[in-house]
Amino acid sequence: MIYEPAVLKFGSSVLRSQDDLAAVISEVESWNAKSEKIIAVVSAFDGVTNRLIQEARRAGIAPGANGYARLVASGELESAFALETALKSRRQNARMMSPREIGFIAKGDPNDATPYFADPAAIHEAFGQTDIIIVPGFSAVDPSGNVVLLGRGGSDISAIFLGRILGRRSVRLIKDVDGLYDKDPNLHSDARRFAHISWDEALNVCGSLIQHKAVEFAKDCGLAIEIAALGSAECTHIGDHVPASFAGRPTENADHADRR
Repeated sequence: MIYEPAVLKFGSSVLRSQDDLAAVISEVESWNAKSEKIIAVVSAFDGVTNRLIQEARRAGIAPGANGYARLVASGELESAFALETALKSRRQNARMMSPREIGFIAKGDPNDATPYFADPAAIHEAFGQTDIIIVPGFSAVDPSGNVVLLGRGGSDISAIFLGRILGRRSVRLIKDVDGLYDKDPNLHSDARRFAHISWDEALNVCGSLIQHKAVEFAKDCGLAIEIAALGSAECTHIGDHVPASFAGRPTENADHADRR
């Protein structure tokens, strides 16, 4: 059977530690109630990737060396397993699948590889047994089976690529803000949130909220990105096609107290 799961990505700004699992689970359950199947792509908990990079340096494991990518990518495996365990404790039908299990292959620089293939059949088969698949972001395997990293914005890229191979028109990247603004709403009370913005326009204003590489990758895939906060119905739609629900909708004034 062919499924059309919603693809959600949870970054370290909202999945900072195990204390944030309850809020992420609430979001997943909300989407699961209106969409039959869910893929949740997760980043490592906040600070974990930097710690693992430091551990690799102390151990004398240089970037590109055997075992470096496997060590650094273990942070995403940890958070994915924690989310799976927490969902199952709430009797949710969830399964964590590693990049290797879904045949997620990337080529090029082992620290900045480009996704090349993932096996939709493996995902659809798993969805025959589960409602929620949790995928650790940021890593894949190369054609020889070695773990590689997807570089900056890698977890966003994982979600975008999975959305593409599953035939989605968009993926939702869940951040600690409810969209993309023309300037930092923490610093500017008159910041305005975009309801819709093109990929090229987003490159000029996305700052650190979403890496340029991820926006460019989405453009190459022809896949829209939705930037949203936990529990928010509002979002910024990034893509050249304006969905009917956004047509004519103005940007909104940002209330500094409510945006972060």
